[in-house]
Amino acid sequence: MDELLNNDLTILICQTKLIKLLYKSTTFFPNRSAKSLLNPPVGNSEKLKYLCKMSKTYEVAAALRSTVTRLTRQLRKQNISSAFSNAELLTMGLLDQHGSMLPSALADLERISAQAISQIINKLVETGVVDRTTDESDKRKVLITLTENGKKHLEENRRIKEEWLVKAMDNVFSTEELALIEAFLPLLQRLTEYNG
Repeated sequence: MDELLNNDLTILICQTKLIKLLYKSTTFFPNRSAKSLLNPPVGNSEKLKYLCKMSKTYEVAAALRSTVTRLTRQLRKQNISSAFSNAELLTMGLLDQHGSMLPSALADLERISAQAISQIINKLVETGVVDRTTDESDKRKVLITLTENGKKHLEENRRIKEEWLVKAMDNVFSTEELALIEAFLPLLQRLTEYNG
């Protein structure tokens, strides 16, 4: 009897935690109702495991989002001398990573409109960091390519950010903590590849 009461109390605690977390985010599981999340069609012990896992997963996800956002802001601050916006630097980075691309493919990767990517490309062409070239296989298509000047600027931008990050990590983390971060990196990389 005590064990049953204990389970019911734990379920209630996990439900309460999950309810609080659900109210904090309007985008949490948009395809599922809060009721279906709080009352999965399983027995009490399964429900307990499920609710506690959901509660913990959301807490970790919220903390990770917050931390990544703050770290991204810190890294962006390191590049205040750049003549390029973050969107322009992102476009240059994508071209460096993927090679020549169609403007539509760039817009898709950046999740912006064709008009927005066109404005970014125009500025980058004007400054000489990207070129427009005709696709050899289909003369109707125009490819965007990073120039040598663009590669140099991108490398300098990365060097500035990495130097700051190295200095910060050296001052903040012990050798053991750095090893933990290194072990965690493959997990984060898997997360960045998820498109669900």
